[in-house]
Amino acid sequence: MCIRDRDLSQRLEDLAEEEGTDLSDLPNIGEGTAEKIHEILDMEDVEEVLGKGEERISMRLTDGLQVDFRFFEESSLGSAMMYFTGSKAHNIKLRQLAVERGWKLNEYGLFKGDHLLAGKSEESVYHRLNLDWIPPELREDRGEVEAAQGGELPGLVEPDQIRGDLQSRTDAHKPQDLDFMPYGVDVARRGWPEKKDVLNTRTVKQLRKIMGME
Repeated sequence: MCIRDRDLSQRLEDLAEEEGTDLSDLPNIGEGTAEKIHEILDMEDVEEVLGKGEERISMRLTDGLQVDFRFFEESSLGSAMMYFTGSKAHNIKLRQLAVERGWKLNEYGLFKGDHLLAGKSEESVYHRLNLDWIPPELREDRGEVEAAQGGELPGLVEPDQIRGDLQSRTDAHKPQDLDFMPYGVDVARRGWPEKKDVLNTRTVKQLRKIMGME
């Protein structure tokens, strides 16, 4: 179902017809969602629409990459981001904490029965579970939940803290697109080293001479 260079409104009608309905019958599409669907389907790199529903679109791009779009109410955006950026093990650990309190946690929010306790922001969900906010990079269930309970989460390396970029190359190729200076270039040697090429086979006297100390 290639949609490139085709009239979008006609394509939507084609999709509806394939699903045995029409555009006016599409259920529970919230305000603004239909417009977003139009915008997504009109992207020039879309090659094929694999599926479309009231909460998601699945498509294949011209480079072969499959992309899935999910739609959430604003009240659930934070919990949705947590759900899709956390590993399976991390999400299970959070759900266990919710269950211990008689609550339920999923991509739509943190609930007590049918009452939404938190979900609009990631911070609101973590804080309701008595956790510090956990950055996506740490959501692997490798001790980050326990650290968040004790206020002992490690800091992440920020871009302005990076001082160098070590390029490891198998030949003397020129490093491209370096963002950081200074940098080091590690060029692999062709062939096996000989004994004379290995520093830790030298005597102290020889090392001192190499280092210019004698």
